[in-house]
Amino acid sequence: YRAADKLKARTGVPDFRFAGLMGLDACDALTQALAEISGRPVPERIDRQRAQLQDAMVDCHFMLGFARVALAADPDLLGMQAHFLTGMGAEIVAAVSPAKADSLAELPIEQVTVGDLEDLELQARKRGAQLVIANSHAAETARRLGLPLMRAGFPQYDLVGGYARTWVGYRGSRQALFDLANLMLSQHHELEPYRSVYWNESRDAGGSCEHHDTPSAATGLVH
Repeated sequence: YRAADKLKARTGVPDFRFAGLMGLDACDALTQALAEISGRPVPERIDRQRAQLQDAMVDCHFMLGFARVALAADPDLLGMQAHFLTGMGAEIVAAVSPAKADSLAELPIEQVTVGDLEDLELQARKRGAQLVIANSHAAETARRLGLPLMRAGFPQYDLVGGYARTWVGYRGSRQALFDLANLMLSQHHELEPYRSVYWNESRDAGGSCEHHDTPSAATGLVH
């Protein structure tokens, strides 16, 4: 905020400040500010994007509510994601930033460690994290923990086009919810396919459908 203070002092131009632009509340604040500045109503397409984000929040809260997340990022990104995740009911069990910032003290997190990925790994393992959010440097960390990694921040050298992904706004927030929910779902083992009592096991082995021990659908008797 110090840079914004200096610009305002030098120019005298009113400013609007936002801690982040992910999530419904943050996006609403930006949209309202733009409407006030322009003196125009919010366009219908923006209202539609807002409604789509609300739908995504309803769909994804089953996967993200109470999810235990380990998060590593620069202070501004960490703060934005922390508000976004906790707003969806997730729990930040490990939060690591490489630098100090006054904004870190205001986050809805029990503790933020100024450290590196080794600190993140220790805390995530100790506190039972289910998901890691960090840049590509955390790929090995996530692998050792046996957890999925959602790549965020810089650098992203092992994900083609990752740097071009949209995170902010109604649409960016909606896509982030989908990606997070899918990563949570990926940790659940697939259930064994249902087999009725009439299923012929030879079908799975690529054999003949004829089997003399198959119960008769008509009589229920074994031939």
